[in-house]
Amino acid sequence: MAYSGVFPAAEIVEAPFGLSSDVATIVTHGADDNHWMLGYEQEFALCDIVVKGWDLCASASSVTFGDTTASARYGKVQPFGVIVRDGCETALGPKLIREREKRLLDLLDIASLKAAERELWSGPVTIAGEAVAADRNKYLKNGNATSVGAAVAPRIALAQLEDALAGCSSGELGVIHMTRGSSILLAEQLVRDGEKMTTASGTNVIIGSGYTTESATSAMMFATGPVLAHLGASTMLSDNPADYFTTTNNKFVLQAERPVAVTWDGCCHFSATVTYTA
Repeated sequence: MAYSGVFPAAEIVEAPFGLSSDVATIVTHGADDNHWMLGYEQEFALCDIVVKGWDLCASASSVTFGDTTASARYGKVQPFGVIVRDGCETALGPKLIREREKRLLDLLDIASLKAAERELWSGPVTIAGEAVAADRNKYLKNGNATSVGAAVAPRIALAQLEDALAGCSSGELGVIHMTRGSSILLAEQLVRDGEKMTTASGTNVIIGSGYTTESATSAMMFATGPVLAHLGASTMLSDNPADYFTTTNNKFVLQAERPVAVTWDGCCHFSATVTYTA
């Protein structure tokens, strides 16, 4: 007789080397810590930093470098919510509902990081809310990045971004952002360092599953200062299972939410276009 039961779903595993790897500074908030969710001021300590070399005898400066783009020291960051829905067409017993709730919360912990990566990359929530928002969150494709040149092979683009970041910074460690496809083409130039990825020269790398390609044959890469993120608690929208039930079609739609925010420190912001060619 054939087995007619149900085996459990596969284990949920987060894609590696994304925002939650040991690259970004992440602040995790508890369920009762919600003062930041309506927006906060982020200090950007690396903008408008000028480093000069002085001749102590002649009292004259020679070399000047640093993140010298004039910018406000504090910027507004507007968090956004991530909602995950799980719909089931048939009625569920209380035990199965709780099991699905736990799985949904586990999934939200991962999905919210991808949503944060997508917002950091192209700012869809920021763009959608611009009509009512007084301030824009920073995102990588906002048009303010300085291009390092024409479209080139990934390894050339990586070298150009490394040089641009080194020239802009005051010597601090920056971050290079790339799609997962680009990382495959750069396998010989990237080094795994514990739970994070770096370039061969030690620059931190975020390989975001929320970072998107431009086409089937090209993608963007970016270089910035250190990445900063805030993650709230993942919670169900209701503690009462009856709130998820629709009597008209006997469908349960479980929903969970999590607030997130992400930005980067400094005004160094460079872009490169890479080509997916042999």
